Amino acid sequence: MPIRTSKTHSANSLGLRFFTRRNGRLESVNGTCGEWVIGKWYKWKGEVQLCKSGFHFCRSPRQSLRYRRGEFFALVEVGDHEGREGRFVTNQMRVLKVYPIETLAIVADCYAICAVASAAAAAYAAYDAAAAAAYA
Repeated sequence: MPIRTSKTHSANSLGLRFFTRRNGRLESVNGTCGEWVIGKWYKWKGEVQLCKSGFHFCRSPRQSLRYRRGEFFALVEVGDHEGREGRFVTNQMRVLKVYPIETLAIVADCYAICAVASAAAAAYAAYDAAAAAAYA
């Protein structure tokens, strides 16, 4: 079932989701889908609605810290999705890699540093372009 929304994002995006281990199996914290297998695509059956139904995820480690539950977090690939305020929902998802929850703070710090560095690089590029235009 397609996602009903005024703003749907493109497919094949990455995000973060929390998981737990039950009887040695990787499962979603809320128990949907039973066991998750790394690399396997899962499809939500039924309506997809943010904060109510579907596969939920966040785009950045800092955003995901607000929803932290479980012993593990995973890098996930998702299909078409919608969201707001840093939380998203989709009807297609697969787990790419699983990490212990203790490493999330380190990943969040690295993500923040990369975001600042990227913004600084963009600002310098804009300054260089403006300076080059001024002297042309």
